[in-house]
Amino acid sequence: MLPAGDRLPELKPLNLKNESLVINRSGDRKSFRLAEVSLLVIHAGVQLTSVVIAELMDRGIETIFLKQDGQFRGRLQGSFHTNPMLRLAQYQVVDLTFGMAIAQKLIEGKIRNQRVILQRRNRQPPLDPINALLSWGYGVLLARVFAAAVLAGLDPYFGFFHVTQPYRPNLALDLMEEFRPVVVDAAVIAIVQANLLDPTDFEPSPDGAGIWLGAIAKKLFLRQLEQQFSTPFIYPSQNRKLRLSQILVEQARAFGRCLLERSLDYQPYVIK
Repeated sequence: MLPAGDRLPELKPLNLKNESLVINRSGDRKSFRLAEVSLLVIHAGVQLTSVVIAELMDRGIETIFLKQDGQFRGRLQGSFHTNPMLRLAQYQVVDLTFGMAIAQKLIEGKIRNQRVILQRRNRQPPLDPINALLSWGYGVLLARVFAAAVLAGLDPYFGFFHVTQPYRPNLALDLMEEFRPVVVDAAVIAIVQANLLDPTDFEPSPDGAGIWLGAIAKKLFLRQLEQQFSTPFIYPSQNRKLRLSQILVEQARAFGRCLLERSLDYQPYVIK
């Protein structure tokens, strides 16, 4: 949840009172005005009342659900506008050479951004905590890209580079490729270099095969991720600065225009 820069992890009941979200945790009660909430991240074990769900959908507040290990579980979706012609174009080109060619544009953006981010990195941290951070961060990013695809009128489940497996947001996975280094990898590097976390901030997964982020790690890392989303960058296509969260939507719209026109003129977003 992103009200006025504060976020709380591992919450339990979530209720609505006087146009504010009310959070109760171990006897501690806090409230946040809905007008100040732009994103709600729901972890395992959090309960939403039907009144809260209806209000979140009516207000269009982005609400995403993550599994304990950070994997994307789903998002709350109210009514939304769509473009039937755009979706038809998306379905028509998926099996054509054009479909793979435009998917390669997305991967090109990822590779170029990885090169920039890795050049800025000055040390190699332990592998397991980094993998835990990356996995959790990619879940948050996937949810944001999913929302951008819907806003752009695309079908987030019908992909090009990722195979069209059922129940998986294949197009969202495609579109997030170029943003993995810019958002998640950069946030991981920043939080590690700032020495904000130590081994006690992680906990073993139930099967003992890996580790998960603890409550404090989630809180700090989510703050870092949202700082990335809120940072303005030059958006070359419009020659102006936009927040990364806005660039996600603009890139999804640009991708949609290329599908309608069957044009390979898609330009992946690349940081300098």
